[in-house]
Amino acid sequence: AAALSTQYEKFEAPPQRTPFGLARVEAAGFVGRRRETQQLLRHLSGRAAHGGPRGVVVHGVGGIGKTTLVSRALDMLPAQTAFVAVETYLTRDHLLAAMRVHPTLANRLGTSSATNDLAGLLRSTLDAADRPVVFVLDNFERNIPLDGPFAQPTPQATQTLAALIEALHTTGKRHRLVITSRYVPDVPGVGELVQMPLDALGAEHIQRKIDRLQGGDPLDDAKLALIRNLARDNTRLLINLFEIARDNPRLSIDDLRGRLVSYRGDFYDRLFLDQLLAGQGEQDAALLAALAPLRIPVSALTLTRLSDP
Repeated sequence: AAALSTQYEKFEAPPQRTPFGLARVEAAGFVGRRRETQQLLRHLSGRAAHGGPRGVVVHGVGGIGKTTLVSRALDMLPAQTAFVAVETYLTRDHLLAAMRVHPTLANRLGTSSATNDLAGLLRSTLDAADRPVVFVLDNFERNIPLDGPFAQPTPQATQTLAALIEALHTTGKRHRLVITSRYVPDVPGVGELVQMPLDALGAEHIQRKIDRLQGGDPLDDAKLALIRNLARDNTRLLINLFEIARDNPRLSIDDLRGRLVSYRGDFYDRLFLDQLLAGQGEQDAALLAALAPLRIPVSALTLTRLSDP
């Protein structure tokens, strides 16, 4: 159990930092998603008509590639783009702190007090910006309490995001917002953003991903078949299972199966439990939360169907 916990923490460690706060995705390691990448780039770099969408919400089940897609698209934006990445819970203070990383934005913000109108402050700051600014809110579901209404963030996150969207829609400059989340947040103004649901990669692209993961040190057929069967179409799980198999080359196929199955269970526990709870009514969510410590065996497929909006 200790070894498995260490293995999970290895995959959950913070990625190498980039200007936009996400792990950089090289073109050689990026499989599929060409249409989605072009669509995302069009919305993040094009000039929106007055009152048109100023941002995108990329949403879908965890591990399906939302952050990877956004990272690849952001890396293709012009070099002069300024990125404001909030890598923690969204609050007024966290947003302003992320903006102050850029000197021109920091100078305009000055020493704003909590009594300032946030939307007005953001609008005036963005109007004075000398380059395009893209706001990046990755893993936005972290702002949604498990014991609250479905897809409704905390009051601080709701107010801050609504003010940011209002500022983006009223500024005359080409600034954008991109959000990744397991589900579309219930926040005023989010409906004005482009909604981009992300589905699993097709079988052809999954195979291409496997071929690249195999590289010059391929796994044997039995281990490969085991990993494919366990990961199905979840690309994050696929990559992590490959890493576990490579890090433990001396394990027998039976021992490896036990370790991979245990890891997959932990992976889906973390992935689906909060999503399942968030989709229930208040009383049902409380009951499920109370039962969760008992680890009642429920298949990943069942959890997927229950959490599918």
